[in-house]
Amino acid sequence: MAAKYLAATTVDLLTQPKVVAEMKEEFDRRTARIKWKSLLPDDYELPLYEPPKWFLERTGQAWPPQGVKWPPRRIVSTETAPDLGPALPPQNLPPLE
Repeated sequence: MAAKYLAATTVDLLTQPKVVAEMKEEFDRRTARIKWKSLLPDDYELPLYEPPKWFLERTGQAWPPQGVKWPPRRIVSTETAPDLGPALPPQNLPPLE
């Protein structure tokens, strides 16, 4: 059922470019004062996955591609978990004794 709605919406958007233009205008209007900032570092490279050997052989490609550092630099989060407060027993069980 959901697939039918998604397909119908796609057909509507493809056949009604005026509606798409109005949506873009509304988006631009609502986000005009928003400054977007990526949470990724500026020097972050998108992760690449080494294709299987058989694929490289069939396509005549080499790994890594030119200009790609391999293996990529790992990014590890340094955030700590927030304090969740004292440990409390579950409310739906009898008290421990």
